[in-house]
Amino acid sequence: MDKLTYVRGISTKEPSKIELEFSNGLTAFEFRNICVRMAKSLGYADTSVECAFPKPKNNEHEADKAQLKLLFD
Repeated sequence: MDKLTYVRGISTKEPSKIELEFSNGLTAFEFRNICVRMAKSLGYADTSVECAFPKPKNNEHEADKAQLKLLFD
């Protein structure tokens, strides 16, 4: 099990810690989706998140499976 954790450095009324747990062996596209969730949970605007993490077009993310096979077989 892997974790992505954000800890706020100052004391505020907002959440001080956000932690997302996920299984091992994610593709880059799946990890992108977790990063999007983290950014949105931190309160970033949808338009900012979409600019920073654009959605793949024409199934570009399918190439990740082939790349993983090359790396780990």
